[in-house]
Amino acid sequence: MREIVASNGAVLTASESLLNEAVLVAGQDGHFVCPQTGTALAGLKQAVERGFVTEGQKVFVISTATGLKFPHVPVKFGGKHVMESRTLETSEIADLIGV
Repeated sequence: MREIVASNGAVLTASESLLNEAVLVAGQDGHFVCPQTGTALAGLKQAVERGFVTEGQKVFVISTATGLKFPHVPVKFGGKHVMESRTLETSEIADLIGV
């Protein structure tokens, strides 16, 4: 808390629906992020909306895990381009992606 106060920072919460939305939005740009990164992105969106982050400021969101560990998130919440492989065999993956 000391660092948040000293830096004029803020703490925001992100609902499950906001974090899942952020995961899907990131996926549209080709970034398959984990739910934890989705939470950070949802918080950043709120920070921009509330004026804590303004135009011209640089912001970094560091993703420490891949969304591959959490495939249920985009599938459950509307990911249209997520395909499931039963075996992970090269030939099956090639068939799924049309190669």
